[in-house]
Amino acid sequence: DNFFLILIYLIPPLILTGPFLPDLFLSILSLSFLIYIFVKKKFYLLNLRFSKFFLLFYLYLIFSSFLSSDILYSLRDSLFYIRYLFFTLAIYYLAKKFVFFPINFGYILLFCAVLLAFDIVFESIFGHNIFGWERLNGYRVSSFFGDELIAGSVLQRLAVACICLLISFYKLDLKKYFIYFSLLILFSIVVYLTGERVAFFNMLIFICLFTFILFRLSFLRIAPFILIYPIILIINKLFPYVNHRMSTLLDIQLSKTSFPFLPYTLSHEYIYTSALKMFFDNFLFGVGPNLFSVKCSISKYFVEFGCSTHAHNYYIHLLAETGIIGFLFLFLFFLFVAIKILFKFLSNYNLFNIKFISISTTIFYCYYFIEFFPIKPSGNFFANHLNVMIYIPMGFLLYFHYKSEDS
Repeated sequence: DNFFLILIYLIPPLILTGPFLPDLFLSILSLSFLIYIFVKKKFYLLNLRFSKFFLLFYLYLIFSSFLSSDILYSLRDSLFYIRYLFFTLAIYYLAKKFVFFPINFGYILLFCAVLLAFDIVFESIFGHNIFGWERLNGYRVSSFFGDELIAGSVLQRLAVACICLLISFYKLDLKKYFIYFSLLILFSIVVYLTGERVAFFNMLIFICLFTFILFRLSFLRIAPFILIYPIILIINKLFPYVNHRMSTLLDIQLSKTSFPFLPYTLSHEYIYTSALKMFFDNFLFGVGPNLFSVKCSISKYFVEFGCSTHAHNYYIHLLAETGIIGFLFLFLFFLFVAIKILFKFLSNYNLFNIKFISISTTIFYCYYFIEFFPIKPSGNFFANHLNVMIYIPMGFLLYFHYKSEDS
């Protein structure tokens, strides 16, 4: 058990090194925990509703790969996707067994988020990060990630995950609210500084959910935005390149192609159009996991500027690569999360006699609401560095979900 604890504690700091090391440690942990389940006969973990749902989705991914035109290439993404199940179950198991584990993990996430935020601010001011690595992009900061412009999205996920854990283990009084409130504002401002529009949009959505779920008083709900707005105006004056990039946050353009869609930018629309062509041509099963980047150059799916490594939206990505069936797995999960959050909101106001839903589970549902919010761009659904951060909170969500059911 200590071996599992050490591996999991190391993953958040390793996230700051790039995608390779956290995924390596996750894979080692997953394989070790799979063996542990069979040796210790912990088969109840595979009988959880989440495990059954995940396994069904995983088997479908394998099935979709075998139907594709390039089975081996497609299996690169689908075959090893199972590792995220055992990673999630390991976190759930350790949270149940060790009372100190979730809160310790929350502080590790907080430390990593603060370190990353500090480095982003440092690089914005001095043009290089704390290790002396020069800014490569010219105007956008990358912090520890070199030529990968993902510092804002990584910070957003680390920040939201640590707030979720800390809220879950401390009774929320006015003092605690002020602390979390301040952290959310500070992290949101630093995310804005990176120029990553989606990450900043996610932070705003989380703050809305955070305040509307926890507080009925209207002034507490609008206070974060009253504080954030003038600080953003100052940032725009000090860093004009951030203002230029972030000013397109709400720059939605009407479709000019044959598949109407409201994209984030016109470049996203080209990619979405190519992906939707794949979907309509392979309605049920898609072209196969990992094959969007291969198929987008084929003439019947080709759209000028429409090729990329992925479809830049989870749902359109799954429609293209796994068809309507694969899409429904994610959409149903998002619908489940949205309903749970709605029920919590209703229970706060004693409407329709909805049973009280715990803050701990609801706040983690908020994490997945913003992660899988349909109408926004996203990363590659199968990317390892992204899935590390997606499945870390899932283990804790399971822990609080089943804990509230048992109580």
